[in-house]
Amino acid sequence: MSDADQLTIDFARFQPEAFARTLARGSRAELDAIVDGLPDDIAASVVGRLPASLVRELLAGDPEARSRWIRNATPNHAMTLLTYLPREMRFGLVNDMPAGTRKRTLLRFLKYPAHSVGTLVSSEFAAASSNKPASEVVSELKALAEPVTVVVHDIDGRYLGLMNPQRALVGEGRGTVGDYLEPIDPLLAESPLSEASAARQWSRSPVLAVVDHDRRILGVISRDRVLTAIAELGLHPEARQAVLADLVDLYLGVLARLLALLLGSRKAR
Repeated sequence: MSDADQLTIDFARFQPEAFARTLARGSRAELDAIVDGLPDDIAASVVGRLPASLVRELLAGDPEARSRWIRNATPNHAMTLLTYLPREMRFGLVNDMPAGTRKRTLLRFLKYPAHSVGTLVSSEFAAASSNKPASEVVSELKALAEPVTVVVHDIDGRYLGLMNPQRALVGEGRGTVGDYLEPIDPLLAESPLSEASAARQWSRSPVLAVVDHDRRILGVISRDRVLTAIAELGLHPEARQAVLADLVDLYLGVLARLLALLLGSRKAR
């Protein structure tokens, strides 16, 4: 191994956030070549810190590399990569691992009760460290065809809150992601759907992060998805009654806003 190779590995090992930012600025060919030259555990740490679109592209590529990264990563970094994959593929990759503590740990994170939030998480989100330059996230969001929720984590990958993209755009991306942090409580993956539907956090955001018991980010979920799932699953009468009450409240809220608009327009005349 050359000195240059060792310097690259050391940079990736000790400064994975900065290393990932550097890779994201280069070409895809350069990114592939550099990641392929990293030890699997370090590659997993770096890949999980890339923009969400690049993470999905890399994981959709070489299946052998994908398996190696997840098999040799720390549990935290393995879970980060697994959240970008379809649920069936997650279980397939983990079940193929040799028996041991790592496999048991990952399976515990992946397996949640059938009527829990953890079974419905979506990987359609962007993750960003609180110390990442906000300008980089703003540029990534502008390049997307559809808006996505930005979930903010600390340097250890644990959930901190959601980024307010509107404030970041107004602020022209100055400062770090942490400057635009909204400390909105997440949902626990093991939370029953009926309980999640009544969470107070929905008043602050239509999409919430879902975390495990150690505040590792598993994905996101919308309230619409929770309510639809409850209706589809045909949960117990109390749960259905709670959902109906929620829908009535939403309907009355819409009527109240329409009435306020009508009264306002009359006064303007």
